[in-house]
Amino acid sequence: MRRTTVTALAVAALLTGCTGGTSSEPATTPAGATSDATDMAEETEATQTSDPREGEPVVAQQVVPDVERPDDTATVGVQSLTVEGETMVLRLVVTPDFASVGDSEAVPLGEVFNPSLFFGVSLRLIDRENLKEYSVISEGNRWWATGQRDVEALRGEPMYAYAVFAAPEDDIEVVDVVLREDYPVLPDVPITR
Repeated sequence: MRRTTVTALAVAALLTGCTGGTSSEPATTPAGATSDATDMAEETEATQTSDPREGEPVVAQQVVPDVERPDDTATVGVQSLTVEGETMVLRLVVTPDFASVGDSEAVPLGEVFNPSLFFGVSLRLIDRENLKEYSVISEGNRWWATGQRDVEALRGEPMYAYAVFAAPEDDIEVVDVVLREDYPVLPDVPITR
């Protein structure tokens, strides 16, 4: 597990960040985003760059409703699920369509997934063929995923997020992506090697 974590650190350090649709200046998610707001802010400032995934095609997507506010929905698309050495990187494009906010009010990533939990906590990859589950790599309170408030977007505008998992233990071609327990599963998302 230590080797996987070290590899994840190296991969996450190379990842470019996530640009929200409302930012006038490109913003990125730092490598090893944390649930600690101060650490996230400092690391985000230190690693700002543009997001090369803008315009990348989507291989799977679904519209997800907010459980407490059914008129607030978001389209979540998987841009890629790529094995990179001993890790696997999930890249998402998230487009909020929240009726509860005005056209000029940005929606942070955490509002789409769960305002009270860190984004990486709810994500899982399911290998149905071998009955295995993969969670976002974490070390203490550091999750290798975009932070709750690292990215945001206006209604109808995309924002980009990532999460890092251990590479599959078996030679599989697809996994199911669980975005959150009460969201429908995205089945058979292809793995790129």
